[in-house]
Amino acid sequence: MIKKFIALSLIGLFGICFISAGSSSGLVSNSVQPSFLGLTITDGSVAWGTLSLGATSTTISLGESQTITNLSTEGINLAIKGSDSNSWALTTSTPTTDEFQQDFSFDNLSSTIALTTNYNSGVETLSQDSTTTLDFALQMPTGSSVNTAQTWNIDILGTSE
Repeated sequence: MIKKFIALSLIGLFGICFISAGSSSGLVSNSVQPSFLGLTITDGSVAWGTLSLGATSTTISLGESQTITNLSTEGINLAIKGSDSNSWALTTSTPTTDEFQQDFSFDNLSSTIALTTNYNSGVETLSQDSTTTLDFALQMPTGSSVNTAQTWNIDILGTSE
């Protein structure tokens, strides 16, 4: 009887060793959404028409307000900068000959900020999938050394919040 018990005990020990020497596996599922920044500007163009020297005009009066839409996967901060035209310099003070002033606003021109050739950062924050309206006020030069149409660009930059 003792021999049978010892034999069964040894088989049991080997069986335990065999089971504990086995392996098992599991999976860790992964998923990631890449972050991206994107915005659209509708309609992206302002037709100021023909303006007299010294005149002022706004995108509101022309029906030329711009709509900015945040297409990003997160909120964005907007920064904006102007540029000189092909013959006139952008100024932040009252324009004289061959200078023009352009202000921008996100509140229907209730309060404005003068455009410069450097980014005005942190002027507006847009949450994901939201829109805002951008308006401009233009003040023409008091004199001009050219009588040709002037063109210039305004850059709008969206950065992570």
